[in-house]
Amino acid sequence: MTCEEHAQSLLAHYFKTLYESCGLEWNSDSEGEMMDIIDSIKQAVIFELKEKL
Repeated sequence: MTCEEHAQSLLAHYFKTLYESCGLEWNSDSEGEMMDIIDSIKQAVIFELKEKL
């Protein structure tokens, strides 16, 4: 698994857990709404990691 794939997986799990803990139902619509946010965070994290390497 690449760094980018791992970041994507962790962020998706985090948002799903957060969504459900707030009493909201996680479904394909929820996932679609979060994908833009997840992608932005993922890109920022990867940029920071690459700067440190």
